Amino acid sequence: MANLTCVVMPKWGMEMTEGELAEWHVAVGETVNAGSDIVDVETAKIVNTVTSNDAGTVARLCAAVGDILPVGGVLAVLADGDASEDEIDAFLAGRAGSAAPDAAVDPQPAANTEPSTETSPSSVTPPAPPQRLTTSLSEGPDDSQVAASPVARRVAAVNGINLSNVVGTGRHGRVSLEDLRQAAAGVGAVIEMPTPREFALASSQDDSGLKVTPVARRLAASLGVNLNDCRQTGRHGRISKADVEVAATRLNLLSAPSPGSPVSRTKGGAQITSQGLTGARRAIAGAVSKAKQEVPHFRVNVDVDMSAAMSLRKQLNNRLTDAKVSLNDILLKACAAALADNPRINARFDGETLEHHTQVNIASAVATDNGVLMPVLQNVGSMGWADVSIAMRDLAARAKTGQLSADEMTTATFSVSNLGMFGIDSFDAIINQPAVTILAVGAAQERPVVRDGQLVIGSVMSLSLASDHRVVDGADAARFMADLRALLEEPALMLM
Repeated sequence: MANLTCVVMPKWGMEMTEGELAEWHVAVGETVNAGSDIVDVETAKIVNTVTSNDAGTVARLCAAVGDILPVGGVLAVLADGDASEDEIDAFLAGRAGSAAPDAAVDPQPAANTEPSTETSPSSVTPPAPPQRLTTSLSEGPDDSQVAASPVARRVAAVNGINLSNVVGTGRHGRVSLEDLRQAAAGVGAVIEMPTPREFALASSQDDSGLKVTPVARRLAASLGVNLNDCRQTGRHGRISKADVEVAATRLNLLSAPSPGSPVSRTKGGAQITSQGLTGARRAIAGAVSKAKQEVPHFRVNVDVDMSAAMSLRKQLNNRLTDAKVSLNDILLKACAAALADNPRINARFDGETLEHHTQVNIASAVATDNGVLMPVLQNVGSMGWADVSIAMRDLAARAKTGQLSADEMTTATFSVSNLGMFGIDSFDAIINQPAVTILAVGAAQERPVVRDGQLVIGSVMSLSLASDHRVVDGADAARFMADLRALLEEPALMLM
């Protein structure tokens, strides 16, 4: 009997609860080594690659591209030899039985496993087929707003369970898979698990030497079709565009538009384009909705005369040859200095545990094609102005190309959202959990200011600090903003 191991959904950061499969790098029957890339996973923060901890042969892929699995959910099963489907089913059923609620998706209900060979078949009463839950669990109001894990919601839909009838015991009161099992047991029923999806095998051989039309090669690349899987019906035996489309259909690559693909229709002479949310956009929507609904925000606002900071920026850029310092870079350094004196603000809170940090890791909003990301500049307090400038530009560039690491997206202790470059005077930002504060930055604009009793024109910037009132008090936020204003109006204080 082969030894079986599994590849599971990792936890990248304390706030990660689930991930969406973006692209498989292996197929059933393929041999992998420890450290081999298995699958790309998209979370609220990043697209990252799950690697294997073990060597073996891929015996089963347990989810499809587009599926959302919780942390700990089984992605793939590896074997060190030949393994039958029954052995794999038994392995997954045994693992699910010993795992924590929602840790993995059972590919089949435990009642469907084979009886032990030590028990006489004649002495075993065949299990009754699972009852469809056409009971009181099926009735009730719309349950779309009931908090539930993705696994629990899918299983409830398969079994006709209205989530309003299930008491949630998961984190923040969410309904978990185990809650569904308990509710079903209470009415003498057994829930059915969703049927595992079938996967078409695709070739992984090099296809660069095959004869193919340029159009077909471009189409194959865009659809992820290996040309070895295509027939060759084109002129002179080349692979044509039609051959690629046939292969894509057979491999279920054209069965439906990918998430986020626009679909156009005409109504009343006007063209309407409908577009589903991409995985990243859905994750952002979920994160900001959760933060806005669960976190009691309060805000502290100040206007800062940035004239001295702008003068410093000009002096630095006249002397530096390898970096161009921006006003945002100076702001990040000032935030790090102010946070060092206000450690209660430099914190993370997941709803249960409050962490205060001595190292300042600042997330700074970057607009990308997939929405706004918050890459993290780590240990800002130890960096010089040129270092901040170079590192921040590198982070922004890699954010736009999806090349950030998990640590560069999940370790923030403070966040900054700067819309000043768009000419915005001021705005309110939503806290980037699990950080407990976020600073909204407006444009530096010429306004009247009083200096030494004289009315003069200065460059004034509006700052707004949003804080989580569960763990941050008004006095903490006010002290931080006062210190930040002093540092920006007298940048020499940052050198002390």
